[in-house]
Amino acid sequence: MKSYRLLICGINNPVIELPYSTIRSNKETYSFSAKDEPKLSIRIWPNRSLPKVGFIILMIMVWFCMSVPMIAFIGSSIFWGLLPFFIITLSLLFFLLNKSYDDGTLIEELSIWSDLIIVKRVEPNKTVKSWEANPYWSTVNLYNNKGPVEDYLTLKGNGREIELGSFLSPSERKCLHSELKRVL
Repeated sequence: MKSYRLLICGINNPVIELPYSTIRSNKETYSFSAKDEPKLSIRIWPNRSLPKVGFIILMIMVWFCMSVPMIAFIGSSIFWGLLPFFIITLSLLFFLLNKSYDDGTLIEELSIWSDLIIVKRVEPNKTVKSWEANPYWSTVNLYNNKGPVEDYLTLKGNGREIELGSFLSPSERKCLHSELKRVL
């Protein structure tokens, strides 16, 4: 089986080779032949700095560090006054870290063929946004100081300009820009 380059722009993410069938999904929904080979197929997602095991360890450590001082107050009215804050703190930490994990499920897939560009964005709530254009009429732009963030990366074509890699760092957006510029 032939392999295609999958670029994952990230701090510790190498460029890896994967079989084409694992990169591209929903072949039947697009108008081109399944035998066509993309010039570039990229899948990017937000960085996850805390793995699930680290999340569990962090929750246990916070619980332990908050419980130890409360041992001295067991049986007194101070204990019952501190307990709601203890529960609220742990619940809020748990909820916000889970929200962060849910937001990390965002995925952007970009595939470029000789006659078609497809950008598919899968949101955390599983809604899919897609955009198609002709590569001949498309341009990739990197706005250094004019965008809402540093090194704002966009792809323009088919009458629209879309943002790419909003969750990437400026250096990762530059890396993606140079790769797209090379292919286009």
